[in-house]
Amino acid sequence: MAEAVAIVNSRPISSISSDANDPAFLTPNMLLTQKTSPLRPFTDEFTRQDIYGRKRWRQENVSTGDVVLLKEKDVIRGSWPLARVVRTHESEDGKVRKMDVLVRTEGTRRNFTRPISELVLIERANTSP
Repeated sequence: MAEAVAIVNSRPISSISSDANDPAFLTPNMLLTQKTSPLRPFTDEFTRQDIYGRKRWRQENVSTGDVVLLKEKDVIRGSWPLARVVRTHESEDGKVRKMDVLVRTEGTRRNFTRPISELVLIERANTSP
């Protein structure tokens, strides 16, 4: 149960900066621990069912400005880095197959190009004027 609480509390609730180029996010754990580094879950034993994507995420295209998690093979699930989508690459059928994301790790901003299968949509970009 504590592991589930740690994972849920490490999800972003708001962007810290209004700058679209700054992928820093506020999480409940930051408020509770007053630290910016995520808490580590107690175990790294997860089944495939634990990390499946929701069906609606597979049906909607990810767009610029969306907040995503980067799935990393060598990193436990609770420690996957958050990123902001800066550019999408559509295939011939009009679906987003890969994208460029901006990640902030230990104060350094880095750009990566990743396939959509290695990303988990967390929050849609605010599209209101």
